Amino acid sequence: MTFDADTNARPLFKERVLWTLVIGLFFFLIYGSTNQLSALTAPHPSFFWQWERDVPFIPEFIVPYMSSDIVFIIAFLVAPTRASIQKLGIRYGLAITISALFFITFPLQFNFERPEVIGWTKFLFDGLSLDQPYNQFPSLHISLGFLAWHQIFKRLFKFGFGFVSTTIWFLLIAASTILVYQHHFIDLIGGAMVVIGVYWLIPDKGPSRMRLLFVTPRHLHMGFRYLIVATLFTVIAFKFKEAAIIFAWLAVSFLSVSASYVLGLNGFLRKKRNRHPFLSWIIFWPYLLGCWVNWLFWRARISLMAEIKPGIWIGARPGKNDWDQIKAMGICSIIDLVPELSTKPPTTIDHNHFPLLDIAIPYPGTLHQIAQKIDTCSKQGPVYIHCALGMSRSVLAVSALLISQGATTAEALDIVGRARPEKINRPYISIALELYENYLGKRS
Repeated sequence: MTFDADTNARPLFKERVLWTLVIGLFFFLIYGSTNQLSALTAPHPSFFWQWERDVPFIPEFIVPYMSSDIVFIIAFLVAPTRASIQKLGIRYGLAITISALFFITFPLQFNFERPEVIGWTKFLFDGLSLDQPYNQFPSLHISLGFLAWHQIFKRLFKFGFGFVSTTIWFLLIAASTILVYQHHFIDLIGGAMVVIGVYWLIPDKGPSRMRLLFVTPRHLHMGFRYLIVATLFTVIAFKFKEAAIIFAWLAVSFLSVSASYVLGLNGFLRKKRNRHPFLSWIIFWPYLLGCWVNWLFWRARISLMAEIKPGIWIGARPGKNDWDQIKAMGICSIIDLVPELSTKPPTTIDHNHFPLLDIAIPYPGTLHQIAQKIDTCSKQGPVYIHCALGMSRSVLAVSALLISQGATTAEALDIVGRARPEKINRPYISIALELYENYLGKRS
């Protein structure tokens, strides 16, 4: 087994790196964007108590303040299980998202003038000067710092010195937000409130109010790709203000796609009755348009369909002119695996939709449901399983059927490959089917 998908399994190092990259880039995208927006609409009010004017400025505290980035990464490196690293990543993401809503809705700015810094700490403050005095309430330094500390604390609890030193360092980070004149005290209270909200949504024990779905490194890899695209469009939106709305819309669309991969949301487009609802079009039109253009380009270069075994066909999402060929094959049922493209079969053909994220590893239980549905439909007549191009998701589905009927992963892929040579030959396909084979073994 090349990948143990169990939630209690130890995460791969690649998985830790991907979570760090995804959440790190998400932080810089959201924090940077909200800071720029606040700068465009400045000045903003400040909130502080008079006693805060007596708080000393201690430049040496810039060290714990800047170290929060390192603590952020360490938390991912010490997470012991796949479930714990997923919880940590989503908690980070929630804290960033909740805070960003406050940054946009109730922007505050820091009111005190920072004294001139000299000596060895100056270069650190020079780097901090890039951060504008907005994004104050709630303090992400507090919320993200606590989430990181809690993850590290759970690993070091058995080691007294490690636990104490980590706790002291977190308290230094918390104090530094005030002592380097970066936040007012109200911001720390806000950060603590965000932490309470995050743990209410995703508690350490008991059922989570936010459902955690099946996510693999492949999901994270795809999510990171779309996040890079969203970041590029965001930069362009701020640079070319005349077209800012269009580029911002593109950024939000691809950011939403990225989040759907990271969260494992197969049905994020909510395709129903063979088409997408209006709200999905409003949010995801750039992504949907891109998928349609990609389908249009490749559809002219590959064959529509191939018969894997008598009465069971796989292939591409049919275009308007393809349905006559499908009807000529006597197809009675459609298994539609593509959420990003509409499918409009004739009313005489039974349509079944099982949305799967493209180029990702589906949950083995979902593959089993699809395999069972194919088996049921095939007993009533020929069935057509399609994704966008008939090269990956449909390959996984029909291979799962073959495995459920006694074939090995290698045998199933060989059978499909001989009938559909266009299929994708990437490691994630084999990994997904090996996971499914293991899933069947545990069920028997």
